[in-house]
Amino acid sequence: RQSSVRKWAGFEISYETLGLQLAGVLMDGMRGVDDRSVTVFNPFVQRMALIFPQGKGRARVYFGNRAEEGFRPQGGKDVPRFIEECIKTGSPAEFYEGAEAAGPLATFPGIYDWVEHPYKDGVALVGDAATTSDQTWGQGLSLTLGAVRRLRDALVSNDDWRQAGDNFASAMRAMWEPIRTVEHWFTEIFMGASPEANAARMKALPLIAQDQDRIHDAFMSG
Repeated sequence: RQSSVRKWAGFEISYETLGLQLAGVLMDGMRGVDDRSVTVFNPFVQRMALIFPQGKGRARVYFGNRAEEGFRPQGGKDVPRFIEECIKTGSPAEFYEGAEAAGPLATFPGIYDWVEHPYKDGVALVGDAATTSDQTWGQGLSLTLGAVRRLRDALVSNDDWRQAGDNFASAMRAMWEPIRTVEHWFTEIFMGASPEANAARMKALPLIAQDQDRIHDAFMSG
């Protein structure tokens, strides 16, 4: 996310934040989650708790909230409260009984930064150097692999590498703009704190409850 190549090549960077943050830690001793992922959204307090099993009681555990809430877990001292806040969000308490951190606990802000045209003067940017997404929504690896594929396609289809680079940059925007739009929808419905967000929730959530296919099909799916 702090690409030196991007800086050296003089790309202009745009920024945006929607005020979210995501904390994560690898944990051992998790109970009953080896065969399932657990995703809990609590939109009325703008929080989420996620569990992704790694096998044999080990899991990657995440807690997401709005930065202005003030709780920013960092380091081993915050692990007990991290677990407590996951449970308060709605994640089943029995999953965490006896669990211990197996790695560092850290929180990262959900910041978008991107280059409008990620090619210039023979330099093509891929991955987070070209565009980040809010990690809350799990699109980073998909964006990276999508960028590599688009760069490959551009280079093998045009002997003029300057034109190929420009074609790649246009393809990148066509990829990330819809993803960012849908991420904004997720933020508004599930994590937004404004009166407008609450009004949208009150309209959307009962309809989603009637038909789960109405959920925007992008969360962690690329």
